[in-house]
Amino acid sequence: MLNDEFKRRVFVVAYYFPPMGLSGVQRTLKLVKYLHDFGWSSTVLTITPKTYFAFDESFLTELAGRDAEIIRTNAIDPEKLFKSRKTVKLKKEWLRKILNRISQFFFIPDNKIFWKKTAVKAGLEELAKNEHHIIFSTAPPYTDHLVAFELKRVTGLPLVLDFRDSWLDNPYHFYWTPFHKTLHYHLERKIVRSANLIVTINRAIKEKLVARHRDVLNLASVKVLSQGFDQEDFDKFGKPYKKSRTTMKWVYTGVFYEKNTPEPLYKALALLKNSHPQVYSALEFHMIGYVQSEFVNKTKVLQIHDRFVYHDYQEHPVVIQWLSQADALWLSLGVGKGYESISTGKVYEYIGSGKPILAICPDNDVAKTLKPFSNSRIVNPGMTEEIRNVMVELHSAWTRKGYPEKPDPQLQQLYERKFIASQLAKEFNMIARIAD
Repeated sequence: MLNDEFKRRVFVVAYYFPPMGLSGVQRTLKLVKYLHDFGWSSTVLTITPKTYFAFDESFLTELAGRDAEIIRTNAIDPEKLFKSRKTVKLKKEWLRKILNRISQFFFIPDNKIFWKKTAVKAGLEELAKNEHHIIFSTAPPYTDHLVAFELKRVTGLPLVLDFRDSWLDNPYHFYWTPFHKTLHYHLERKIVRSANLIVTINRAIKEKLVARHRDVLNLASVKVLSQGFDQEDFDKFGKPYKKSRTTMKWVYTGVFYEKNTPEPLYKALALLKNSHPQVYSALEFHMIGYVQSEFVNKTKVLQIHDRFVYHDYQEHPVVIQWLSQADALWLSLGVGKGYESISTGKVYEYIGSGKPILAICPDNDVAKTLKPFSNSRIVNPGMTEEIRNVMVELHSAWTRKGYPEKPDPQLQQLYERKFIASQLAKEFNMIARIAD
């Protein structure tokens, strides 16, 4: 750790930042939080959120006592219609897809592009007034990278790009025409060429970036810093695990969208109801987050709705309590082109909880992450009987003493937020020395 007199400052471009909730803000927040502990203060350029799917006031309290300044700007988008902050409901999935596709026709790289001018202006004003040593941007939205590119072009400061998702290969992107995809390609190429370092959350994103721009990138110029969990969250908010005598509590956190749906579990649970009715009646599935009405209705069609309890969005400390008290955790990821690069953030908090995990996913990065953990079970979404069998197996284990099996703490530590921030701080130190 550097002494305070040697502390450096990073300028962070992040459209999504607390008090916004959901998983998209946590990586950036936790990096800012722990970079401070390794000699790096932060200035965060973000928006003043007026409307969003969730707000979480607990997040900003984590920066107390740390040198982290937040510069908020207005975003030129539908939020301008709201005079005060408003939480909006998650749209039905079919409607969300339609609106998303329409947006992707008109707005490149994304519908946050109108923030660029305001953000660049505010960023240049701050960088002119106060000394910073590195610019760090995190995406999506990919407009963040375009803002950071302009700030580097004017100031000459080193630029580090963080890819929380793939850009061109993102399975949630829809390219209406080859022209649309070409525009995205050239924007991606422009910003990666300008970067002093590129960071990705997994190897799949890294390899695709390097392959696509192999004349300007190599494996050494792109580093993998995974998603993670914050042990401090579990120390502060976690509750002692106490097993129920009658009901095995399964917990899911987050939302569903695109091909990431709960239907593989639903089908397996319907099968379980017929084959193992006593096991079925002992399971209780708690959904922590927004679950669209069509998925709720699907449980009624399959006649398994009596096993589900819905809790809507919960602030992060409450989520940690649910994870610490759960008997088992589950997640479901889609199958298709681009999904191999998805590393959903919930996986790492699941790892931090130490609980058994049923991962319904293809052979993707999530599967590779979980395979070394002996308390994880990975099943392809199409293998309904195998998903059923894992539920039976874990229920049987739950009935015995010594449950749950604990994961290897050394494996867990690799995904701890503070450790990940320490690795980024080392990269920053090297870049700053080169710049000096």
